[in-house]
Amino acid sequence: MVARKMLDYRISSLPIIDDENRPVDVICKTDIAYALADAKSFKEQSKKLTTIEAIKNRQPMIFLSETDTVNHILDFALSRKDCRCVFVINPKNGTLTGAISLSDFISHILYTNLSSTFSNTNINTDNTTDIAKN
Repeated sequence: MVARKMLDYRISSLPIIDDENRPVDVICKTDIAYALADAKSFKEQSKKLTTIEAIKNRQPMIFLSETDTVNHILDFALSRKDCRCVFVINPKNGTLTGAISLSDFISHILYTNLSSTFSNTNINTDNTTDIAKN
C-alpha cells in the first residue's frame, strides 16, 4: 500500500505515474488521512482504500517546470496546505525530474547563507548541510 511506503521511507507524498512514465497527480499523507477520516469503518476502509479514492476530493496537483525560479517554486509550495512537496518535470517531455520539499528549501537557504557568511574566513563549511539536517 502507498501509505506503508510513505511511512517506511518517511516521505509525505508520492507522484502517481502513468504508463509513459509521466506524472499525472500526487498522493499525500493528508489525502489518505482525509479519506480515512471520512470512512464509516476506519479499520476496514484502511485495508481497501485506493489511491484514486484518496485523491478524488481535491484539485489535481500542479507540477512545476525545471525552468521555474526557486522563488516561484517556494511560493507554490507554501501556498499548498495539503502537500508540502513540489514535483518538478522536464518541460520538453513531461517526465518527472525531481521533488523539492520544504526541508530542502530550508537546508538550501541555511547552507547558502552560512557559506556566504564564512567564505572569507578559515571556517570549514563542508558539513553545513549535516548541521542543517540536525
